[in-house]
Amino acid sequence: MRIAICEDEAYCTEHLTGYINEWKAEKNVFTEIFAYPSAEKFLFEWEDSEDYDIIFLDIIMGKITGVDLAELIRKTNESVAIVFVTGRKEHVLKGYRVAAKQYLLKPLRKKDCFDCLNQVYF
Repeated sequence: MRIAICEDEAYCTEHLTGYINEWKAEKNVFTEIFAYPSAEKFLFEWEDSEDYDIIFLDIIMGKITGVDLAELIRKTNESVAIVFVTGRKEHVLKGYRVAAKQYLLKPLRKKDCFDCLNQVYF
């Protein structure tokens, strides 16, 4: 399973990566994780790596928000699972515009991450 994480806070990326690694060890699932510190960096590499199974997006990032990025992704890929990861609840409804699979609140909880990964993988 190919997983992208677009998050501008390194400790959040590390936290999510840790949960993904625990999940893959428990489920015996091969995963590749690609981390991007900004939407711009993700978009730069998106053209060559468009085959992700799941993309975790922080909502509040630099110039391009996670919601903006999700809208750009949906223009070329309608099937990839998009999961928003943020500390702010007020953006939940925006996820429906891009058919987000899930919305995870920070601080992340292991159970929520595992449930999300199970939903996408199984």
